[in-house]
Amino acid sequence: MPSSAPELDGEPVTRTDSRVRVVRTLPELARLADELTGLAAATNGPATTYFEGVRAWLAARPGRQPASVLVHRGPELVAAAHLARHRERTVWRLQQAGTEGEPFRLLAVDEPAAAVLNAGIRAELAALPGRWKLMLTDLPAADRHRVETLAGPLPVSAVATALDTPLLRMDGDAGLNRYLSRNVRAAVAKARNRILADGRRYEVRWLSRPELVVAAVAEVVDTRRARNLQLGRALDDPVEVATFRATVAGHARAGRVRLVEVRIDARLAAYALCLHTGDTLWVYSNAVSPDFTRYSAGTIANAEVVRGAHADPGIRVLNWGRGIQRYKVSGPVTIAGTQTLTAWSSEATRRLLRLGRRLR
Repeated sequence: MPSSAPELDGEPVTRTDSRVRVVRTLPELARLADELTGLAAATNGPATTYFEGVRAWLAARPGRQPASVLVHRGPELVAAAHLARHRERTVWRLQQAGTEGEPFRLLAVDEPAAAVLNAGIRAELAALPGRWKLMLTDLPAADRHRVETLAGPLPVSAVATALDTPLLRMDGDAGLNRYLSRNVRAAVAKARNRILADGRRYEVRWLSRPELVVAAVAEVVDTRRARNLQLGRALDDPVEVATFRATVAGHARAGRVRLVEVRIDARLAAYALCLHTGDTLWVYSNAVSPDFTRYSAGTIANAEVVRGAHADPGIRVLNWGRGIQRYKVSGPVTIAGTQTLTAWSSEATRRLLRLGRRLR
């Protein structure tokens, strides 16, 4: 059946061989896992858009119904938006199937596919019975045109931008010292000397074999929880912990996890758990144990991430994750922008939700 003809730059885009479908169950998504992974890889999508990341997020939240909008051109999957919906009182909410603060993207192989995908998302919103709110966070600023094209026809919408993601772009011809500043190298040497002066043993190792990564997750979770407690942050939410465990296990089985461990006297002193997709190594989670801050174990781990990324010819970008922190901006980093798209079924819905927040 011919698809509707969305507009791109004011010109109709006619793709009579394009069709849109919405997948509403995890088992159905699982049957499409190879196609979904292929599209994410072909479009250099972040790890959160690979099937393993989507499945982990949804499985930990049974109250969120999958609503993945897929576009096929003939037999080929050419675009996808992994969304989830749920009803909160009288308002339907549609969001990305992913955690706010982690990179997200509307995947499309080209602009015509992106236009059809946007039309499919708008159709999904129009089919919701009653009031609705759409919220998509952590979209790349580079996709500004696609986001604005999605938002334009919606009844009420707002796009907010932020510069908040440090990226270290690797040049294969440059030496390691270009990416590890003199101050960082001195701090690592000082940390190692202090460990040895105290008569302690330490080792740094990379883990990537699935069984080793999965076995290490429990200790990683304990270290992260202890560090959060030390910093006065809320303890890990059980849903987030379940998501973390499932995400790591799924990507580990697919060979995408790179885990750096710094051990002192055989105990985990610091870690950096990274996901490698396309040409990007994303630091998904990193933390130092409160018992080993004296030894700057986190500095050692982060420096090792840079060293490992530089040594791998398949990695062109080291993504430190959202948030400007001192250790992330050492070296020739660039700060990438992100976008948040929020839209409502009407101005009245927007005012109603704003009032509800004030009353709470």
